[in-house]
Amino acid sequence: INPLQPIIKLLLSIIALSSFSMALQQKLRSTALKATATIAFLEVTTHIPSEGRSSLTYHKLFDDVITPLGRRLFDPEGAHHLALEVVRRGLAPRLSREGSNSGSSTDSASTKAVDMTIEIGEGKRKVHFPGPIGLAAGFDKNGTAISGLFDMGFSFVEIGSVTPLPQPGNPKPRSFRLVEDRGVINRFGFNSDGVEKVGEHLREYCREVDSSHDATFVGGDLKKESSSSSSSVVKDEDGQVKVGETIRHSLLWALGWSWSMLMTSKPRRGILGVNLGKNKTSQDEVGDYTAGIRQLGPYADYLVINVSSPNTPGLRSLQQREPLRHLLASTLKARDEFAPNAPLFVKLAPDLSSEEMADVADVVLETGIDGMIVSNTTN
Repeated sequence: INPLQPIIKLLLSIIALSSFSMALQQKLRSTALKATATIAFLEVTTHIPSEGRSSLTYHKLFDDVITPLGRRLFDPEGAHHLALEVVRRGLAPRLSREGSNSGSSTDSASTKAVDMTIEIGEGKRKVHFPGPIGLAAGFDKNGTAISGLFDMGFSFVEIGSVTPLPQPGNPKPRSFRLVEDRGVINRFGFNSDGVEKVGEHLREYCREVDSSHDATFVGGDLKKESSSSSSSVVKDEDGQVKVGETIRHSLLWALGWSWSMLMTSKPRRGILGVNLGKNKTSQDEVGDYTAGIRQLGPYADYLVINVSSPNTPGLRSLQQREPLRHLLASTLKARDEFAPNAPLFVKLAPDLSSEEMADVADVVLETGIDGMIVSNTTN
């Protein structure tokens, strides 16, 4: 069904109205012209009928124009912040409705859905990942763009690393492009807003997710309001129908419905991981990771103890047998107290020797931590 049909029919009805007063007709025509201009803009920019920011046109605009231009105009860290802001504001390309059939086993006339769900963990801490592709920690360090990242199609998003206290990280410049290798060098050094500020962002995200199912113009789930909003009749104090206001209200609802159909691809939900780090000058690593678990654990689907960043002095020494055993045993206790339903993982470096990997494996099995993330960036 073409999502523009209700608007087109409504516009034709408005233009045909001849029994109203001249002032009312002018008001209605003005509203109709504005709606038509909006439709024309969407037609040109997204080749409607399509899926707005899910359309091939929008994706090619970012791939062929905006991204190359950003690389020319901004240094690597500036481009990183710009990309994060674009995602946060809901301007990045989105995954189409047909782009993910995770968890479905139904057949259609043209395609057979593939079940890509992954289960990790056991019992109450089992996590069901909708698909195998997610975003690792390091892009959205402070949890400001979670909804936008899920809309792009990631099955899970891991924010962080988050340190207990705010810290600026290493001096700039600290990010470098390797154009010929299509890679980057990252030396950020745990720049973080701290657990209190990130906690605010996570609470805001939770409120957004909880309210998205009741929103008329955003979210993607219009079931709760669509039936009543489309048939609302505006009346005056005497109970008489205000025809002009009723038509205006219906027009605005139709615009909102079409906008949501075109620009929303999937609910803003997914598996949320929180990656925790220690402050650079802290001498109490157990206290730092415990603070992160206590403050942010209740919002996380899983937690990560990051002991493998190459940019924090002394951090990788925590991967040695005894320090790691003490750290994991302590953080598991904190997890059981503050976030009992969240699996706890440890993130490791790729530069471990065979002997170090054997030590880590022994400690992981001994402590019973839920899993390992392999791996962080190399030295």
